[in-house]
Amino acid sequence: MKNFSLLLLKWCCLVCSLSPIFVDASALDDELQATIAAYRNAGPNPREVLRPLKWSGITDPALFNIVETDLLNNMSQRGQDWTEGNAWRVQSLAYSGNPKYRETIAAIIEKGRSSKLRRHAKSSLAVMEDFASYNPTISAGLDDVPAERLVKQRIINMLTSDNYELIRAGASQIYHHHFDDQELINLSEQRIKDLYTKVHQRFPDGDALGWLCKVLAKTKDEKYIPLLREVAKNTPEKALQRHAKNAVKDIKGIPEVGPHGDLL
Repeated sequence: MKNFSLLLLKWCCLVCSLSPIFVDASALDDELQATIAAYRNAGPNPREVLRPLKWSGITDPALFNIVETDLLNNMSQRGQDWTEGNAWRVQSLAYSGNPKYRETIAAIIEKGRSSKLRRHAKSSLAVMEDFASYNPTISAGLDDVPAERLVKQRIINMLTSDNYELIRAGASQIYHHHFDDQELINLSEQRIKDLYTKVHQRFPDGDALGWLCKVLAKTKDEKYIPLLREVAKNTPEKALQRHAKNAVKDIKGIPEVGPHGDLL
């Protein structure tokens, strides 16, 4: 995903330098045009283009109408690339959160040739309303953000939201792709402090803060141990207690917690 983001940034710069149409365009406009161009060149399986859309907040029909048309025209295509590619196409329509694509997804559930495609269509339809509520939060305040900061600002928007699913997704992105970004690590620490006594014993609350604990653990910096121990001792959420203890273990290089979950 990080490599794709760099490729997308380079493509945006190239488009801006070659075409006067985009001279005054915002970074968001450039990103959209670059994504459309990358999608059109991706072939039967556009997985690497469509996967990052999940937490992008992008909703523009200029992109998703193209995806929808390709899906309808090719939903009967055979072969692994087409099957997987169409699964990503139908998922991306759900990521848009746009109800105009609901009928298309329903048609895939009814008429899709492969069971894999039908299965992904069903799961996509189930989460479309969720993304309709997520996307405005993810994309808030991006109009004047420079291209190189778009991905980071989306993560910041997720982490500072009051939606634990968005916090979980943002923390996961930091852990997997931005674990060397000190600004995001500092924000992860602050959000743990803000929330660890307030979480409810339900999914995804504890899991969301658990991912933030994993971010701190990945730094291997012992300065985070006092906070993590405080979380393990005082949070009411049992899963978060476990995540915090395991984060201390990871920082200290201890292979396992004690037999009763005690910190070693």
